[in-house]
Amino acid sequence: MRSKLEEVVRERMGEFVEWQGEERAYTFEEIEEEALEIGRALVREMIGVAVVEEGAKEERQRARPEPNCEGCGRPMRYSGRPGRGIESKVGRVHIERAYYHCPSCKVGIFPPGPQAGD
Repeated sequence: MRSKLEEVVRERMGEFVEWQGEERAYTFEEIEEEALEIGRALVREMIGVAVVEEGAKEERQRARPEPNCEGCGRPMRYSGRPGRGIESKVGRVHIERAYYHCPSCKVGIFPPGPQAGD
């Protein structure tokens, strides 16, 4: 996870350096706004990396990969790894996680829990 986060930080820092490298003078407000936008993008990406890592930990810790349905208690079926946008405090975060569906109850979860992306 550390190397992925370092990569994300380097990319965002490069964007800021490139932006400020243009041949013109910037106002404080312009610098602040650009730094905030890049910072928000960085936070969204860091959240995505951390959520994916938590999902991988959960899958490694389970005795079987399928979680049990909270409604009926039966094992849910793995339904792939779709990308999903989740609204966070800093904007929309795109993550890819395992998705599980209960054939009995017709509900699905996108770990780390039902609230993540539902």
